[in-house]
Amino acid sequence: MKRIGDILTRNKTRVTVEDGVSYKQVTIRTNYKGVVLRGVLDGATIGTKEQFRVSVGQFILSRIDARNGAFGIIPDELEGAIVTNDFLAFDINENEVETEFFNVFLQSPIFLEACIRASRGNTNRKRVDENFFLNYEVNLPSLPDQHQLIKRINKARAGIVTAQDEITRQKSLLAKLKQAILQEAIQGKLTADWRAANPDVGPASQLMQRIQAEKARLIAAKKIRPEKPLSKITPNEVPFEIPKGWEWTRLGGVCKKTGSGSTPSGGKTAYSTMGIPFLRSQNVHDDGLVLDDVAFISTAIHARMKGTAVYPQDILLNITGGSIGRCALVSDEIEEANINQHVAIIRPLIRTSGSFLHAIILSPYFQNKVDEAQTGAGREGLPKNKMDRILIPLPPLAEQVAIVEKVEALMTTCRTLEAEIEHARTHAAHLLQAVLREAFSGELVAQQAQDKPAPAASNVIPFPVRIGNISATDLHAGILAKAYQLHAQNPKHLIYFGHVKAEKIAHLVEAHLGIDLKRMPVKAALGPNDFPHLKKVESRAKKANWFVVRQQQADGAYVFHKEHGFDALLGKTAEALGERAAEVDALIRLLLPLNTRQAEIVATLYAAWNNLLLLGRSSSDEEIVYEARENWHASKLGIEREKFFKGLEWMRKQGLVPVGRGKYVDTQ
Repeated sequence: MKRIGDILTRNKTRVTVEDGVSYKQVTIRTNYKGVVLRGVLDGATIGTKEQFRVSVGQFILSRIDARNGAFGIIPDELEGAIVTNDFLAFDINENEVETEFFNVFLQSPIFLEACIRASRGNTNRKRVDENFFLNYEVNLPSLPDQHQLIKRINKARAGIVTAQDEITRQKSLLAKLKQAILQEAIQGKLTADWRAANPDVGPASQLMQRIQAEKARLIAAKKIRPEKPLSKITPNEVPFEIPKGWEWTRLGGVCKKTGSGSTPSGGKTAYSTMGIPFLRSQNVHDDGLVLDDVAFISTAIHARMKGTAVYPQDILLNITGGSIGRCALVSDEIEEANINQHVAIIRPLIRTSGSFLHAIILSPYFQNKVDEAQTGAGREGLPKNKMDRILIPLPPLAEQVAIVEKVEALMTTCRTLEAEIEHARTHAAHLLQAVLREAFSGELVAQQAQDKPAPAASNVIPFPVRIGNISATDLHAGILAKAYQLHAQNPKHLIYFGHVKAEKIAHLVEAHLGIDLKRMPVKAALGPNDFPHLKKVESRAKKANWFVVRQQQADGAYVFHKEHGFDALLGKTAEALGERAAEVDALIRLLLPLNTRQAEIVATLYAAWNNLLLLGRSSSDEEIVYEARENWHASKLGIEREKFFKGLEWMRKQGLVPVGRGKYVDTQ
């Protein structure tokens, strides 16, 4: 072992710069962990201060970096640059360590994690004291072993880079495939066989007559305002050929409403932590609404903003900024919401056309129209008059349903492929970290000396395991029903059973018991969370009359209510789980006394601990707590560290200990 201070010599090459002259100046940039460092050509004019001139291969350390303290090796392009006295520069003793080896060591997880733990100061001005660096001990092999390690690390890196390039290529191909599916859908190519099998379906002209009659009825009833007639479609406007029986129309001609929302009086000061969801452009994504960071407004403000209210089967379209063209179909579980001025509502006159219109808007054809409409000096976005005039193909209603079913089936396949590609990408990134960790823990050296390959895995048992005879969505709903039933037996327990605790129970059923619920949890503010999947489960439960989850106006809490099919769901779940039903009951009973915050801490600790084990990393209490608190989500910093240590103690007593199996919970 060698101290870093023993293999570095302080650089004393001083230089006095001239006032008003521009120099190459080294600055250091860090990533969110405060550990990436690269010099950049600054070209700034510095005053008449004493500086140090640096050379390629020297080590530089920031003493006052506002984000954590940064460090690194001077690259070729900064030969002869200067550093201010805010930085320390060192020569590397090449009789002890190769510069490349030392640079790789600086990027190793072992060293970076130690630096993060050694950071001191408040959230915005953490830094690492120089004495920590100089006194840190390096597991330093001989120079020949360093040469061999660098060769092996570079070989591993090359393989990982090749794998990541292939993953990037596959993601690009998959994105093109999804676009091709949507384009063929709106041109009628996906349903050619369907039309041949259904020759008696009436033409879309009949649907147009129905739409026009409905619009006239709503105008007469003063439920919508009459609008200026849209211009007639000319042959030159038609962009591509559509099947016989389809019609070209303008978007505004088939909609009850197209138009943007607004911001309540007072702007952000009107937002609250509970109430009616107020949707903004960051919540609108092509694969659905993202509600983790949704704002809320009061019911009183909601009542004053009726014109911006959102209903199921509305399409929300971003009409300004960098996310213009992104759109989401509002699902049935969104009962009340409003939108701001950066989002437009597209509300079809025929409700069942919402999913088809959503496919049209996602298609390359429509997205190109959005691009064309917003070009110009001001790039003001997509105004209503331009949006209403966009041409869209309209098939008969029955064929719209067939198209949506076909698109959804193909997109489900694409999502499965996408998940597999993303898993491969995450695995490749973790693999590089594992190689670096092994290199600086001495494992690669030992393996090289023994000249033995790593043992191959065999008899791999899937984890989590799929339960037969029931869908994952129904099983998830059944486990929530079990949890509700057990909590309802004691009013003290029931008051803590809401969205948060329901998600934590689901996570531990999946991660600890290994029962697959098809969740894809992420590092969310309240612990490991898959909120979109939970909403899907609740929507299924509501439609099946099992239970409903409603938000209370008084405190914003989500409360479960049994429906008449509740007992049937319990029976269905017990039958599917079989002998494993007792395990699920035992786990829920274990969690019954925990309040919402305690359940959050326990589930987060479990996920963080399991993440460390999956990566082959050390899992001391200090490291688990760091991973669950400092390296999870900013909101966790508001919880005292002592509560996490107490949570770990409780988990060990109860046998709630992960073993490094299942899904890695990544950042969102």
